[in-house]
Order: sequence, then C-alpha cells, then structure tokens
Amino acid sequence: MLIHGEAVALGMILATRFSVGLGLCSQNDYEQIYNQLLLVGLPIVRRTFSYDVDALMHCMAHDKKAENGKLTLILTRGIGQAFV
Repeated sequence: MLIHGEAVALGMILATRFSVGLGLCSQNDYEQIYNQLLLVGLPIVRRTFSYDVDALMHCMAHDKKAENGKLTLILTRGIGQAFV
C-alpha cells in the first residue's frame, strides 16, 4: 500500500516522464524533479507490491480528476507549468 504522499510523488514522476515523451517538457526538467524527490526520500520508482489491475482502474475512474468515468491527466510543459 502507498501512502498519499508516495502516490503523489510517483504521479509527478509518471506525469513528467509522459510529458517528456510527448515533447511537452525537457528531459532536464524530468531529471530535476526526479533528483529532488530522491533527495527528500520520496519514492521515484514503484515498489514491488501486488495489486489488482481492475481494482486500480476502478479507483482511477473515481479519482477527483475523473469526469464521467474518464480520467483526466495532469501533464507539464516544465517545472511549475502543469496543466490538465
């Protein structure tokens, strides 16, 4: 199980990595965020734990950012430039 702060840190890493892949932000921004989270001791890679994919998708569909069962992703154009 992840605590809220760990989930937020992992979400930041995944959102930034996805944003880099889409060409929205730089690899340097990703590395700065990665290194800062590492420095303060937050998880930067998913720990090995078992989970049910269907249960996870169900939870994500009911996340506060979901609308009509569709997940809204938060991406970034750089540090401090997140958008929906």
